[in-house]
Amino acid sequence: MIVNDPIYKTIQIEDDDLIEIVKTKAFQRLSLIKQQGNTFFLHNEAIHTRFEHSLGIYELLKRVISSLSARGDISLTQYEKKLAKVAALLHDIGHGPFSHCFQLISGHDHGEVTLRIISENAEIRNILDRTPNLLNDVLHILKGGSKYKIIEEILFGSLSLDQLDFWNRDLYYSHLHINPYDIDTLIDSLRFKGNTLMIDVSAVPQIERMISMKESLYKHGFSHPFVVGKDLLIQEIFKTVVREDIHLQSQSLSNVLKSEILQIKDFLTLHDKMLVDEVFILSHVKEHEQLSKLATLYLSSTGSVKYDESYMDMSSSTGIVIKENRNYCSYNGEIYVSNGEEIVDILQVSKHIQNITEIPAKYRVYSLNDS
Repeated sequence: MIVNDPIYKTIQIEDDDLIEIVKTKAFQRLSLIKQQGNTFFLHNEAIHTRFEHSLGIYELLKRVISSLSARGDISLTQYEKKLAKVAALLHDIGHGPFSHCFQLISGHDHGEVTLRIISENAEIRNILDRTPNLLNDVLHILKGGSKYKIIEEILFGSLSLDQLDFWNRDLYYSHLHINPYDIDTLIDSLRFKGNTLMIDVSAVPQIERMISMKESLYKHGFSHPFVVGKDLLIQEIFKTVVREDIHLQSQSLSNVLKSEILQIKDFLTLHDKMLVDEVFILSHVKEHEQLSKLATLYLSSTGSVKYDESYMDMSSSTGIVIKENRNYCSYNGEIYVSNGEEIVDILQVSKHIQNITEIPAKYRVYSLNDS
């Protein structure tokens, strides 16, 4: 299987089991789930999907394993390589419509849903069961166990391939005119020492660029107040639906939102358009005037929730208070640099990153009632 990709140009999957995983209905559903949720209201080309990202982290994993193996830093068996690739492909299969936003609507953690889909979906189980122990080992990695430290560190550590794919991918589909980090240079600089993935000192500028990208994509992308307003609107719309037991056209969506026990078969029918279609219908329900107003505002291409912002602590303000998450827009530690025999945190060698970490977090207060 060969897939064209704007980041890596070509993604090639040769293992028959992995090809079958990609063809399952559960995996194909990810092509209907936007990676950045409501960011498309701000950047209209930001409609890339969890499907693309999952294939991207798979391709990136292959390249990193090849580079580290050639360098002699790691040595994985054929089984471990397959295990890592399966975990990369399946790590986001539990995302609901609009990705992280749906987690706040439904209360179902996407990581927990991922584990349940892998465990309960017959198509996926049947493929994984062909290889002894593969199903349980994939679950072990995605639970954050410690049996396969090399794989877990590469996929989900501080220099995780998960992040390395989505920052470049999100930037590509944004309107932001900043240079991405060079993925080939970064891969060549990776080292694996003492169960930790790190970079050679020569690649510090690439990480500096990545941190700057994080800051820009956060502030001018998925955490822009216009986008956050859309998140809050769709969350409030469906919370109102549940609270007032308002009828939905989709029985499976109704089941997921209103039932105490999540049924995976219902969850696997959900996608972005289903929610938007429901919001459109709700915007025309006259007997629920306030709900209709919120739905209409959500669908608007120009309107969102009103807000105030400050660098002062606004946690006692009336409204929905959201503080910038510095983990997403700054450096949050534990990226290590190898300079010969010396290993240090990148913060010790980068004035640029030091300056970014000193920027205070901003507070915003959103008011649904005044919008």
